[in-house]
Amino acid sequence: MNNSTLQLKFKQRLNKIASNDYDNIECWQIVETFNKAQISWCRRQLHGTNQYREGDEASKRRIDDLQILLTTIELTGTDIPYDEKYGYFQSDNFNLIYNPSLGGDYLEYKRLEVKAVQALEYVPEIPPEYETIEYGSYMYWARCPSDNMNNPCSTNPWKHYCNYWVQTNDPEAWNESTLQLDPSDPLFGAFISTEEDLPTYMIEECLEEEGNQIFNNGYGPFLEEDSEDVLIPGTGVPAVEAAMAPGASKEKCCKEPRTMTVYLSEVANTDIILRDPLKDPDFEWGETICTFQDNEVRIWRKDFFILRADLIYYRKPRFIQIEGCVDPYTSQQATEDIECEFKDDIVELMIDEAISILAGDISDPNQFQRGDSLSEKNN
Repeated sequence: MNNSTLQLKFKQRLNKIASNDYDNIECWQIVETFNKAQISWCRRQLHGTNQYREGDEASKRRIDDLQILLTTIELTGTDIPYDEKYGYFQSDNFNLIYNPSLGGDYLEYKRLEVKAVQALEYVPEIPPEYETIEYGSYMYWARCPSDNMNNPCSTNPWKHYCNYWVQTNDPEAWNESTLQLDPSDPLFGAFISTEEDLPTYMIEECLEEEGNQIFNNGYGPFLEEDSEDVLIPGTGVPAVEAAMAPGASKEKCCKEPRTMTVYLSEVANTDIILRDPLKDPDFEWGETICTFQDNEVRIWRKDFFILRADLIYYRKPRFIQIEGCVDPYTSQQATEDIECEFKDDIVELMIDEAISILAGDISDPNQFQRGDSLSEKNN
């Protein structure tokens, strides 16, 4: 639904199209209340506090409505020993997902996709190194524009001249990429010439002006050859030493990654679960637990290492913006329209909820009750 229709529905529901009953509704109020309604509606559907008590993925409708918000991101972090037997993978980028001031859009946890191994192979660090790049300086010829009086060949608008040069270590590639220009363009022709293609008068003109020049690899005129040491960056990742997970059997050690089933657990019950042989992390059964603490995700391990962890979560819905309207969140004027990403039937429910919020702000009890009941009944 576009923002023009959305604003029209707001004014119609609040009797503001042709009425002076109440104060005018500013566009920033529409933006703020609708974005608030989006968050409120999403949290209610995820938790199941709606008329049908359906949480996320509890029915086909909840799956259809909320799938657009599911997002996957790889977690990065380090392995932290807990005791001689257990440890955990501690994420270091979850705060970037969670904290709105850092651009985070996290709304609710869904699941973790985790790969684990019992033995890590040695992975060397790739350091930065210098590589010598050789390149040449080549003259190239171009067609003269007819409207440039300062051009050396303005007296003959279609004469080719040879007074530009380019540095490259691959003249053939540079030539091919330049030849993709439109031949009808008066400025076309800025490409390196081979000796066979270069007209006789150009050979004389270019070589006489620049001195005793030669052609290099079939391209030219060739001015000079030079080289440069270029720093090739490394991976920046420290070397990974070969290691076997504590408690892993040397005879039965599995070097192949295994997909783990991860259960979300309470921080208060962590030690209880680790002491329980039926619930603690186990590579053979492919099961482990995770906890959330201090803006960190901790994935616990016993006889294995966490090789990769992908977090699947519900993100916040995209906030709308109305072009020319001051954004209430940034106090900056919006330069473009940003429409609601949900399908129209869901937007209608959000409008009803937003109307209820806005009606409460302007002390309109009738519209407040109407919007509140419709937003819930049609879920």
